[in-house]
Amino acid sequence: MLQEMTDTGNQDEEVIILKGQHTSGAEHNVWLNRTTGVVHKIPSPFGQFWQKMHPDYAKRDLNAMKETGVPIVPTELYPNAEVIYVGKTREHVSYVLKQPLYESSHPLTFSDLFHNWKYRQYLLDIMRMGNEIRKKYNLGLDLVGGKAAKLLYPTLDPRRKTMPVEINNLLVADDTIVTTQDWPGCGVTKDEPIAQKGEVRMCDSRMYDFDRQGPKGDGIKTILLAVQDAQDCANWSILKYFGLKAEFDFEKNHIRRMIRYIMSLALPKMQAYAEAMR
Repeated sequence: MLQEMTDTGNQDEEVIILKGQHTSGAEHNVWLNRTTGVVHKIPSPFGQFWQKMHPDYAKRDLNAMKETGVPIVPTELYPNAEVIYVGKTREHVSYVLKQPLYESSHPLTFSDLFHNWKYRQYLLDIMRMGNEIRKKYNLGLDLVGGKAAKLLYPTLDPRRKTMPVEINNLLVADDTIVTTQDWPGCGVTKDEPIAQKGEVRMCDSRMYDFDRQGPKGDGIKTILLAVQDAQDCANWSILKYFGLKAEFDFEKNHIRRMIRYIMSLALPKMQAYAEAMR
């Protein structure tokens, strides 16, 4: 079951070797190993500014998603781990997140939503899950990712008539995805399907944490609340564009009103791109 696919990894593994294509996100350094079919994520220095990078908080986020029913890529957590980089450099990190490499998949796009109602329903369902998590745990789902800021320029550029849009942390399986190894922490065995064609999984297991204290904490909380408001407003604007009832107050604050206006400019361009992709 999906609810069983997020758990703590094998505690006997003392050293994790980081190999493969290296990328950096807003919170983690990531290694994509296509030989083994494994993704490793470790906290980045910048990520520690935004997130509470202690393994207990990483486990809390996984459990909150599991309890709420968020369908997530199988994820194992290795706390207080030792890692070895390609150059044999050894380092202690607060935790490592390990996931199967989701080959034969793509981020959920506006085109997916435009051409298939089931993806609209999925987005609606996960937005509702996000509301439940926010109320119960004071955490926020990060569906969009940091790349969303790059959409501002094409939105405001009057010369651009079309624009592609992705919801980066939601992955759509292009075919049946099968594991290439055992995942004991998730109860998944080698060669077992973990997603059928067309199914969507969340790949980011960390969430915005709004429980902050002190002057610095208040500042971070203000920024995180603004980021959450912006992406929630964008996603609810998309759902409303498709005629679904928005369970969201677009007029609550100036950030939501601004994003709502920006989305009113972006959505026709997004639709034009989706229509061209038929």
